[in-house]
Amino acid sequence: MNSLVGTIGVAVLGAVVFEIGRYIFWKLFHNRSKYSGPWKDYIYDDTGNVEKIDTFTISHNTRTDEFSGNIVRLEPPSHKPRRWKCRGVFYKSSMLMVFWPKQDIHSYGVAYLVQKDDYLYEGTYLKYEQGSNDIKSVKIRCEKQEKLLKP
Repeated sequence: MNSLVGTIGVAVLGAVVFEIGRYIFWKLFHNRSKYSGPWKDYIYDDTGNVEKIDTFTISHNTRTDEFSGNIVRLEPPSHKPRRWKCRGVFYKSSMLMVFWPKQDIHSYGVAYLVQKDDYLYEGTYLKYEQGSNDIKSVKIRCEKQEKLLKP
C-alpha cells in the first residue's frame, strides 16, 4: 500500500514540475517577444485600394522565430465573422506565413512579406482562384498594433 501511495505521489509531483516547466518555457520564449500580440493586415485590390482588413494575434517563439495565431476579418462587413488559423516564421527580414480557414470557406494561402520598419511588413500572398485553376498574387501589408506595443 505504501508503495502505491509513493508511486502516485511521485507521479503527481512529476506532473506539477512538468507543468511549471512548460509555463516557464512559455514565459521565456513567447511572452517576451516584441512580435507577440495583435497585428492588423490590409489586403489590396488590383487598383491599389484597401479591399479587406483583418486583425490577428500571434504568439512568437523567440528561440525558433516561429509564430502561430488566429486571424479575424474586420472589413468588409459582409465577410464577418470569417476566421483563419496561421503559422509562420520571421526569417531574417522576412515574414513567411500560411493560413487556412477555421470554418467551411474556400480561403487559404501563403504570404511572403519583407520588413519595411520595426513592426511593418509588406509583400504578397498567393491564393487559389476557385474555378479557374489559377494562383493569384495579392498585395498585403501587416503591421503590429502600436497602441499595444510593450515598451
